[in-house]
Amino acid sequence: METVWPRGVVVTAALCIAVAAPQAASASDWHLQASVSQEFEYDDNFRLSDDNEETLWGFTTRPRITLETHTPTVDLLFGGEVNYSAFPDKTDENSFDQRLDGAISRKGPRSRVSLNGAFSRQTTRTSEDEDTGRDFSDAVRLSGSGGLSGSYLLTELVSVGARTGGVVTTYDSDEFDDFFNVSAGPFVSVQLTQKDSVQIAGNYSRFQRTSGLDRESDAFSGDVTYTHVFTEQIETSVRGGANHVRTDLQELNGSTVVSRTENNSGFEAGFSVTYTEERGRLTGSFDRALVPSGEGRLLERNSVRLNASYRATPLVTVDLTTAFIDQTSADDDGTDRTFFSVEPGLVWQFLPDWSFRVAYKFRAQERESEDRAYSNGARASVTWRMPGWGARGGVK
Repeated sequence: METVWPRGVVVTAALCIAVAAPQAASASDWHLQASVSQEFEYDDNFRLSDDNEETLWGFTTRPRITLETHTPTVDLLFGGEVNYSAFPDKTDENSFDQRLDGAISRKGPRSRVSLNGAFSRQTTRTSEDEDTGRDFSDAVRLSGSGGLSGSYLLTELVSVGARTGGVVTTYDSDEFDDFFNVSAGPFVSVQLTQKDSVQIAGNYSRFQRTSGLDRESDAFSGDVTYTHVFTEQIETSVRGGANHVRTDLQELNGSTVVSRTENNSGFEAGFSVTYTEERGRLTGSFDRALVPSGEGRLLERNSVRLNASYRATPLVTVDLTTAFIDQTSADDDGTDRTFFSVEPGLVWQFLPDWSFRVAYKFRAQERESEDRAYSNGARASVTWRMPGWGARGGVK
C-alpha cells in the first residue's frame, strides 16, 4: 500500500524550511562533526526465545555525521547515520540500516517555532522496548516521522504553545501491519517560583492500521506536569493525567470478519529524578499508564528506567542502563509481557579523538503463559570522532 503523507504536514514543513533555511544558509558559522564506530557483539539467545535459543555474533560498522549552524534567529541541524552489520554464522541476519534526521528552529524575542523530521530503514531482531516484544528478524521497517511545535511568551512567567506530529511505519513482510499515527495539542507553562514550574497540556491522537484488518483508535488526553528544582544538582518532576480512547476494529471469528467498537477511559502517572554533578549524571523514572500502544492496543503498562554515568578518572567513564516493563493487555489480544534489561559498560578515552567501550547486557522476558527467556550478551567497540570542522571547531 502506498503511503500518503497528510497534505497539511507537507505544506507546513515546506513553508518553515523556505523561511528559515535561507537565513541559516547565508551564515558562515557552519559546524561539521563526524564519527565512525566499529563494534563487535555477541548474544547467546538473540531472539529471546524460551525453547529455541540461538547464538549470534558479528560486527557492525556505524558512521555518523552531523552538520549544524546557529544564528541569532535560526538553529539548523542535519544528521545521518548508516549501520552495516555482518554475522558470519548467520548471514541471513546481516543488515544495512540508514537514518536521516533534521531540525529547524526559528527564534524571536518572545516566540519560538521548531520543525523536526526523520526517516529510517531498520532491521530489528527483537522489538525490546516496544509493546509486543515479538521477533522482527525477517522484517525491514521503514519509518518516517515529523513534528512541529511553537511557543509564545505571554509574560515573564507564562508561555503558551502547541505541538503536532506524526509517524508512518511500513514493513516489507505481511506478518506485520503497517500503520500511521498523528497527534496534536496545546500547552500552557507557568513558572510558579524560581524553583517550581507547572505545565498543563492536552492532546488528541489518532492511530490507523493501513494493512490487514481495520483498526482505528482515537485518544483524548490531558495531563499536568509539576517540576521542582531542589538544588543545582537535583531536579524532580511529577506527572499525572487522564485519557479516553475509542477504538474501531475488525477481528476474525472463524472465517467471518467481525467489527466492534470499544470505549475505554484510563490514566497516566509518573515521576522522574535527575541528579547531576561535575563527574556524573543519574536519571531515573517510573511511569504507570492505561493507554493505547503504538499499535493501537489498550495496555496497562508499568515501566522503570535508570540511566547513570560516572567519570571515574579523566580518561575512564562507567555507565549503566536498565529498563523494566510490565504490561497487560486490556482487550486480551495476546500482548501481556514482562521485560527486563541491564547493561553496564566502561568507556576508555585512550586518545583525544579515540575511545573504546566494553559492555555486558542481560535480558529477560516472559510473554503470556510462556516460560521466561534469558539472554547474555557482550559488546566491544572502538570509536573515532573527527575533530570538529567550522568557525569554532564544531559543536557536539
